[in-house]
Amino acid sequence: MGPADSGDVIYMRICIRAQYPATGQYDWWEALKALHPVTDIELAFHSPDSFVSFVNPGEVILAIKTQGLSVPTIHMAHANLSNLSLFMRVFTGTLKIAQALHCTEIIVHPSYGSAPDLDAIFDGILLPLLEDPSASLARDTLYWHYPLAKPHFLGGRSCGAIRKGNWKLLEFFDDGHVELYNVKDDIGEKNNLADKMPRKTRELHGLLQQWHKWLENANARCL
Repeated sequence: MGPADSGDVIYMRICIRAQYPATGQYDWWEALKALHPVTDIELAFHSPDSFVSFVNPGEVILAIKTQGLSVPTIHMAHANLSNLSLFMRVFTGTLKIAQALHCTEIIVHPSYGSAPDLDAIFDGILLPLLEDPSASLARDTLYWHYPLAKPHFLGGRSCGAIRKGNWKLLEFFDDGHVELYNVKDDIGEKNNLADKMPRKTRELHGLLQQWHKWLENANARCL
């Protein structure tokens, strides 16, 4: 970032790039303390996979607010425009942080996909959300499919997921266990309710399995 001259004072905005190590540990508190006495920064989330696996928006927001920092801009680096579900997971988390910190812009840096992909995502999905903060996606259920032959070096595991309303269920393919979360009350997904709410767990797991079956049939038709 280049400095902007204002009279006798030169202001420079510092950019913090969040690149999570293999352990998934990134100490926002210590990283932001080291910026003192800087007050104006930009955030750049470096990896979509790392964001999904490790970023807790609430933790980021609290750390930045506690340090009294201003964040006018957030960058989404290496955005995958050809993977809509991954892109939307990163974007919705980034948007939550941006809204809480009163950011003025989110800058997307595409690494995968094409211009038509970008137009379809922004004009058809994101623009209504940005124009009306009270708007929501015109669908109640979202699905994710993340199969891996072996654990990701950043900590990601082979799994599938479904979100329906405030409920999110994950099915881990390596050992077959499922986890259930109320993401409205538990945004950090710390309280697994699968054993306490077996009926909701069966409902969402059944829908996820139906979607997997549809996905298999759709892929077979494309061969």
